[in-house]
Amino acid sequence: MLGPVDAFIFTDPCYLIYAVDSRFSRASITFNNGGVFTTVTLNSDTFTRVSGTCFSVTISREAGEPKDYPVNSILEVGPNAWGILQPIDGGLLGIGLALEQNGQDINATFINPTPLQPGTLGATLTDPFPTQIVSIRNGGVNNGVSDMSLVSALYILLGGRVLATPPVPAGQQSGPLLTANIDGFDLSLTGSPTVRWSPVENVVMEPGMSLVVTGTYAQPALAIMVPVGPVKIVALTKVEVASP
Repeated sequence: MLGPVDAFIFTDPCYLIYAVDSRFSRASITFNNGGVFTTVTLNSDTFTRVSGTCFSVTISREAGEPKDYPVNSILEVGPNAWGILQPIDGGLLGIGLALEQNGQDINATFINPTPLQPGTLGATLTDPFPTQIVSIRNGGVNNGVSDMSLVSALYILLGGRVLATPPVPAGQQSGPLLTANIDGFDLSLTGSPTVRWSPVENVVMEPGMSLVVTGTYAQPALAIMVPVGPVKIVALTKVEVASP
């Protein structure tokens, strides 16, 4: 059975702008609305109304051939989401998409299909440990441990970089709502090393659902919220000591 296809879905109406002077480059996106395909060239001074499913953005520069930047995740926004597209490191890392919907900030990226090698200017960082992932879609990461551990989550940006949410104590949400792939959780306890844990299986969460890190510093687990039915419990396995 095939899994979900990476795509950015915009529910009508949504509005996008390409924040680059149109004299130097232009951005166009093809949207699929129930089998009807429409290509939209984004304005650089006003927002353009868009809707439908897209799989890439095409950047046409003053010099050189047009280049497609594909999506690398699942994102669904709207109606009434507003977004700004802007190159990251001149497009070396990709085309960033900063969205705002109902007062909430959402960030995504159309990735560069030919990224630079690590160690060069603008190169993406590699994932420090290949593991299973939790694909979270507009959900929160909450600390629900029964001791004094702090919890943070490591998530992968669409360009390949790995970032961490801030460590928080029990009863708090670590960082903002995320639409990302999470492949690690750091637990820290006073007097003990920070320990990194990874899910033992891949999990694709329902949109708007959150997760809770439960258990203890020595034996944590994940409680995955679902729209209907019992909470899904996913075991965690220790993968490395993040710091001494």
